[in-house]
Amino acid sequence: KKIIMESQLELTLKAGNVLVEDLFQGKLLKKDQLKEVLEKLGQALKEEANVLKIDQPVTVIGDIHGQFFDLLEIFKMAGKPPATSYLFLGDYVNRSFHSIEVVCLLAALKILHPKNVFLLRGNHECHEICKIYGLKQELEKKFNGFQDELMDDFSKLFNTMPLAAIVGGDKLCVHAGLSPDIKTIADIEKMDRFVDVPKTGAMTDLIWSDPDEETGYRPSKRGAGQLFGADTTEVFFKENNLKLLIRSHMLTNDGWQYNHEKRVLTIFSVPNYCYQCKNVGGFVNIQANGELEMKTYEPSEGQKKWLAENPDMKIEAVPQPPKQQNFLLLSNSQAICLTTQLNSLHAAKKKK
Repeated sequence: KKIIMESQLELTLKAGNVLVEDLFQGKLLKKDQLKEVLEKLGQALKEEANVLKIDQPVTVIGDIHGQFFDLLEIFKMAGKPPATSYLFLGDYVNRSFHSIEVVCLLAALKILHPKNVFLLRGNHECHEICKIYGLKQELEKKFNGFQDELMDDFSKLFNTMPLAAIVGGDKLCVHAGLSPDIKTIADIEKMDRFVDVPKTGAMTDLIWSDPDEETGYRPSKRGAGQLFGADTTEVFFKENNLKLLIRSHMLTNDGWQYNHEKRVLTIFSVPNYCYQCKNVGGFVNIQANGELEMKTYEPSEGQKKWLAENPDMKIEAVPQPPKQQNFLLLSNSQAICLTTQLNSLHAAKKKK
């Protein structure tokens, strides 16, 4: 008989959720454990289609951006998998201090409950973005000397993530928006997604575009993706028998907002974005009958406690990186610098 030995990670995950409970507590994995988690998640995601087909009910979550304690608040409000099924729309990392913890927890939950946790790619799931906006710096401070190796592991994982999902047959979910190069859902299904984010094109538009009040398509002021009008949404919906586009990617003060005569729903799931924007977080429960239940919440007690214990940890603007990378960047005011703060945090921890 051929005996297939399961990894220690898989055995631990299947034997009482010990590791998962550690991750819910925010405990950092060792380097080899982290590499294994990233590899196992990548293997699972590779088996999934570009466009996932997801049944109702499901809870849809927008940007998380490393705000680990607010992710825990979402699970507290909506329930943990597998009791609740989740579709995450991307942007798990950057602009915060716990991107690694967020990815590890979601990875473990996906490995344990592959039919109840779904992870799409956002524009921050990109090697060049992560080198600038926080993940690379976080890896350097938490795994000093191995940041390049681990950044490559994260990048390989990002290149396996699905691009879209159809929920209940008539709701398209993506990180950002539509593209003039995508006429049908089949166009998304035929893409080669196992690549770094291109500078332009359909895949880039899916994870960078925004709805606009003007008609047609025009280049986004973000430097990547498109601005798409209500007319383009209507045409795409008619061609593909859709009723709603659910996306994230854009900060909303109230946690969610509609555009294009309620055909486009934006949800932004972390409150007090960058620990300074004062917004509420939002997500949507899609009921079994297709009805939407909007949920909003204030910053979690966990976030407040962590900020109180680390008053010097702030997200600050940094100079614009080189122009050749501008297609991947947002404005200076939205950029972050974590190096100094992470240095001080981990120096303090070493003294304890």
